[in-house]
Amino acid sequence: MDKTVKMRSYDGKEAPQEKRAENPVEQQKPASGLAIKNPQLEEERAKSQEYLKKIEQLEASLRDEKAKREEKPKPTSGLAIKNPALEEERARSQEYLKKIEQLESGLKEEKVKSAILADALKKISSMALAATQSKDS
Repeated sequence: MDKTVKMRSYDGKEAPQEKRAENPVEQQKPASGLAIKNPQLEEERAKSQEYLKKIEQLEASLRDEKAKREEKPKPTSGLAIKNPALEEERARSQEYLKKIEQLESGLKEEKVKSAILADALKKISSMALAATQSKDS
């Protein structure tokens, strides 16, 4: 079942065209197969080129984004740097909040006092009215 094929080695004297002329049937089969595969290879090569361009664009975009990110100050570092004017404004706001709380508590106390005084005034008025009515009767 093993077949031995005897072939001459290429010595460089014989032109490749002569070999093609020897067996045209075998020459046509691979050529037709290559004719089918060449457009497929060209199509694949074109797709590969497109993919490479897309990859290069994405890499460039990534580099640009990294550069932009490095240029922007980090939010934590911006918070760490304290602006004296902002600190002063914050302190004043805290003082104002404390004053507002004190005034609100004072207002509540005054409302309670005025309610108590109003009740006392009513009692005194009713007592005075009762006293004047008892004198008149």
